Amino acid sequence: MPNPSSRGLPQPKPDNDPPFSIYVASGPYTPDTDLLFKPWRNLLKNMKNDKPTVVLLIGPFIDVQHPKIKNGETDMVPTGLFRSLFVEPLRLFLDSNPGSIAILVPSIRDIVSSQAVFPQGELSSQLTGSDPRIHLVPNPACFLVNDITFAVTSVDAIYHVRKEEFVKRAKEVDSIPSPSAEDTGSDAMVNTCRQFLQQRSVTHLDGLKFAHGKGNENYAPDILVLPSRLKQFSKAVHSTTAVNPSFLVKGTYAKLSIAARATVVGIKERITAEVVKLDP
Repeated sequence: MPNPSSRGLPQPKPDNDPPFSIYVASGPYTPDTDLLFKPWRNLLKNMKNDKPTVVLLIGPFIDVQHPKIKNGETDMVPTGLFRSLFVEPLRLFLDSNPGSIAILVPSIRDIVSSQAVFPQGELSSQLTGSDPRIHLVPNPACFLVNDITFAVTSVDAIYHVRKEEFVKRAKEVDSIPSPSAEDTGSDAMVNTCRQFLQQRSVTHLDGLKFAHGKGNENYAPDILVLPSRLKQFSKAVHSTTAVNPSFLVKGTYAKLSIAARATVVGIKERITAEVVKLDP
């Protein structure tokens, strides 16, 4: 069974790590016009058919900015709504798929969260009844699933970085080597994701590192999940697979497949990612 860990570095695993699959979806999970959560219910149908080993769900789950939530147009308290819409269906899915797990990442817009600032702690275990199959992680989070490292946040970091970018073309002085085909410098989303992986700050450099390895070196995650309102994508950025599943309410989510360690040499080569359309 996959074992998510919040420890900073991948731990040695047996060479016979089995293959596993991952669903990645990000809220909002229902449109502003209703509280029917049809996109989420459709995703549950796909989960039942595909039986992913890991379900990574990113908030907001019950959006504090939803018009009907703000206007009090529901008879259920937020915690009850969260349990009935997310926890109970997840438990049913996990009951029917022994060995699968769910990982929940909160948003600062989650009405069921006790924190409304970033960075943000994990949701309360009281919401899930401390179910050991439902793992609650903070926002942002770095964790392991088997020997694969993940970094994820619910903040639309891509949009904010792109909005603040200033580009001015200059005359080329020296010849610049052409980038590889899969990591081209002309791809705006790859360049933006590269900024997250190579970010630097004079006063807060240590805090910006994804983790500390042997000798205190920095390393990049194998999979970087950055949900954004910008167009969905799956990109190779150096040794990292960067994924923007967009928002489930827009009709997209991500599917990842991790091949067994014994069948493929190199973690990057083991990862296959795609952003797919949600069934109507």
